[in-house]
Amino acid sequence: MSKITKIYASLAKSGLCVPLMSASMLTVAISTNALANTEGSTKKSMSTGDTLVVIAGNNAEQESGKVNRNEIKVRQAQSVGEILKNVPGVQAGHPSALGQRFKIRGMDDQFINVTVDGARQEGYHFHHAGNYGIDPEMLKQVDISVGTNSITYDTGALGGALKFETVDAGDLLEPGQLFGTKGKLSYVSNGSEFQQSLATYGRVGSVDLLGYFNHRNMNDAESGRDSRGRDSIPTDGKLVNYLLKAKFNLTDEQYINVSKEHYQNDADTNFRLNFGSDINKGKKGKYALERDAYNLTYRYVPVDNDFIDLKISAYHTEQNFNHMREVGGPGKGFDSIVETQGIRARNVSNFDTWKLSHVLTYGYEYFDTRMAYTDVSENVHKKAVETGKSSSVYLEDDIQIADFHFIPGIRWDHYKYNTINKNHEPFERTYARFSKALGLKYELGTSTTLFANYTELFRGPLGKEIGLGPSNHNANLKATTGYNLETGVAGTYPGVFAENDSFTVIGKVFQTNFKDLSTTLAKRTLHNIPKSRLEGFELATKYKLDNWSLRATYAKANNKIMQGNELFDRRVEFTPTIGDSFTIGGSYLFDKTDIELGWNSRFVRSADAKGTDSGKIVNVHKSGYGVSDVYISWAPKTGSFKNTEIQLGIDNVFDKRYNEQSYYLNTYKGQEEKGRTYKATISYKF
Repeated sequence: MSKITKIYASLAKSGLCVPLMSASMLTVAISTNALANTEGSTKKSMSTGDTLVVIAGNNAEQESGKVNRNEIKVRQAQSVGEILKNVPGVQAGHPSALGQRFKIRGMDDQFINVTVDGARQEGYHFHHAGNYGIDPEMLKQVDISVGTNSITYDTGALGGALKFETVDAGDLLEPGQLFGTKGKLSYVSNGSEFQQSLATYGRVGSVDLLGYFNHRNMNDAESGRDSRGRDSIPTDGKLVNYLLKAKFNLTDEQYINVSKEHYQNDADTNFRLNFGSDINKGKKGKYALERDAYNLTYRYVPVDNDFIDLKISAYHTEQNFNHMREVGGPGKGFDSIVETQGIRARNVSNFDTWKLSHVLTYGYEYFDTRMAYTDVSENVHKKAVETGKSSSVYLEDDIQIADFHFIPGIRWDHYKYNTINKNHEPFERTYARFSKALGLKYELGTSTTLFANYTELFRGPLGKEIGLGPSNHNANLKATTGYNLETGVAGTYPGVFAENDSFTVIGKVFQTNFKDLSTTLAKRTLHNIPKSRLEGFELATKYKLDNWSLRATYAKANNKIMQGNELFDRRVEFTPTIGDSFTIGGSYLFDKTDIELGWNSRFVRSADAKGTDSGKIVNVHKSGYGVSDVYISWAPKTGSFKNTEIQLGIDNVFDKRYNEQSYYLNTYKGQEEKGRTYKATISYKF
């Protein structure tokens, strides 16, 4: 039996194919009318800029999902987690941005690629804290790849990728406008957060300039209420962020973009940041994250040359994270430091040969990263504990004949890894691998697309807890390899119940197999799990009628150790077990008043897992929960107030007390999320 046949048999046996088969039959039965092929693209609603999260992007399309600036605006997001938590297959918990970890299908963010304007955000700082400093105020959109479905993804994307893109001056300038300013004030009741931001932007000749400044004060928040009452959540702190950009439009076909971003977030929070009051017993610690990023990008897209769509970028980032400085105590805590620099080049060529149409994507990426720690009490300053250097090239060809796409791809990775153990003994290894991919896509008419992808995986070891200083590793540490298989259907159908409506459905079943998964999860030694597997499905639907927009999603992921070491032989999960998640929401836009109303509800089923307590195996029950948010947004396009925007909202309307399931560590619950929260924002463009 072939590898792919075995995979399908396993999925069928587990029942994971049934929901997708149902979705496929529903898709084909609804309509055979033509509208457009929607697989791998985003669908915009009305005039609000709202974007359907697309979870079934084919590997050649590179569109797995987007959250755009309008959605960030109406949600009044104070942290990136508030943006991501409603995306099927994505988890993001913790009420403080300093404690948030981003996870895809339960896979920790050390197994996914996170970039800001193309700059890699590397490093596993500390198991009690998050890893990234990203302010949603500066974001234009978030591009989300749930799972790895293309050989052209950046190296190391085992579970997927999160690509954050910051705003440009051109996004704020009105047609014909040469200079502008936008001021914004926001207030959040739970935690008494007060935010002020100011953006100045302009166009001088062929140069676009942007200066964006943001400041946020935060106080302690509260959890939701249940029969036990509610708990205080220490989130007292402040955030300062600025973004400077200059875009030089060399011609109508090419530009150079230069940017500098600074992010600083300081908070007095729980001493063990990811845990709540039941573990910390009132003990507080200071955490502070500072990030500086420099980016240089060149883009060239000639109108009359289909062979060139070129983008070259270079970047340097540095993060310094101070942990566990006891509030009122004598200690100075310890620092984890990550410096990463890299360059990438990518080109897309379109051409025809005989009856075949080609979209050829090829590129190169290089990055090197250095992990270090500082512990003043031990008189250690910026001592390197890990370094990694990676080079990779890739080639993928989307070959189309009639309605069928055949998409082969190949990638070569070369990775050099250096580290030290607790005895400061050096360890150096070099890893190299060719990886292959194959995508198939069939356009069933103009409204339905069937697809299947097979993608091999590679990631060199890099994932020690930096803040702990030198730590041990397996003597025969291996790179992580494996493969991801996904198959699904996507379609958009007009005139389902009315002449001016449309229905979109996108669904897929996946299975991801890992060999020698390199991790420090569950123990502090960097080690390999011989064999492990993720499998599940994701489904998203959207219905539009005039100014109404309704959407629903469902996601399921199971993890299993197929062959483990002595630790994992006693436990069955290599990522936190999470329950099935279901979201439903909608919005309505009043044309005459430019008022938009919206709501979103998220439900997570309870889940059972295994853990250890005093060396004994115990059952861990994770309670399910349901949380609802509502908002109203007014953004007049004409009249005396056309430059004014007002947003009002309520998060966790029913004041639910709950824990994000992906934040459990063994038998311990993570920090509880915020209870009912009122939000208000007003902005004005001069």
